[in-house]
Amino acid sequence: MQHALRGTGRSLMRSGFKTGALGRTGVRWMGSSAISGGSGYMLGALAVVGAGGTMYAARLRKNKSSTADDVNDTEAISKLSIDDLRKNGVILYRYLTCPFCGKLKAFLDYQKIPYQLVEVDPLFKSQMKGLGYSKVPFIQINTENPDEKLSMGDSYEIVSSFGKKANMVETEEITKWRKWVSEELVRYMTLNLSRTMWECWDSAAYIDTADEIPAINKFLSKAFGAPIMYLVVNHFVTRPKLKKLGYSGVGDEREALFGQLDSWISTGVSSSPFHGGKAPSIADVEVYGVINALRGYPLYSEILEKTTAREWIGRMDKQCGREPFVL
Repeated sequence: MQHALRGTGRSLMRSGFKTGALGRTGVRWMGSSAISGGSGYMLGALAVVGAGGTMYAARLRKNKSSTADDVNDTEAISKLSIDDLRKNGVILYRYLTCPFCGKLKAFLDYQKIPYQLVEVDPLFKSQMKGLGYSKVPFIQINTENPDEKLSMGDSYEIVSSFGKKANMVETEEITKWRKWVSEELVRYMTLNLSRTMWECWDSAAYIDTADEIPAINKFLSKAFGAPIMYLVVNHFVTRPKLKKLGYSGVGDEREALFGQLDSWISTGVSSSPFHGGKAPSIADVEVYGVINALRGYPLYSEILEKTTAREWIGRMDKQCGREPFVL
């Protein structure tokens, strides 16, 4: 993976710049109209992607150097009750459109656990320096002592731990759907945000709303992040993993995603208001959170318009204290 990203020139030719898979980017993205013959554009683009690939490889190494188990205050957190969490609240480090952050935020909303959001700079992650962990989502739990905070990473483990405190049961059926969320739904959502270079750039534009992140960092995150995201999703990770899970890779990615969501409604939720029956299960909350992370994006509106999930999403909005989305 790391070596592949460092040598992205040939991959980039195959995946976008040669075939036109960049969608609407072209001159607008790199400002290449000032460069004659397109060769300067090509070299500049390859330089950006090569530098971004090196940064991405470095990030992978850093992420692997520390795990959630290294920083989780498991023993102390095990002694907290759900009422303790609701009383003291948490700090949630996240990316706005991160699906794993979305499902954790949805759980906090559903359980009425107050939180402070910290939008993390995806390129430099300065907001997480000194925490001993660099992945999102990550939480710090406030305690009675203002100078003491308890840490926990890994959205699956956080939701499982807090769910037990809230007496949300987890059956084999629920575990099956949670696995589907993490291994399939998240990847189908990511694929549908990253089909072209322009979509990758547009998906990264959420960072423009984060006032605490410097403007230059926002630009660099998009300039480096968009081409790397395009390659990672379409050639190195997401699409290949979905193919191993049965996705043919042929045809409309939207139809594949919508089919997954329709299956969730028909077999997961079925004729009940929620998968959990009269009240949401952890599976309900996680599916909703992954979808809701894209609230306001065109894809979110398409999900409401073109799948059978709209009424269920409306019920989950009420459960999580959200106003209905107006198309």
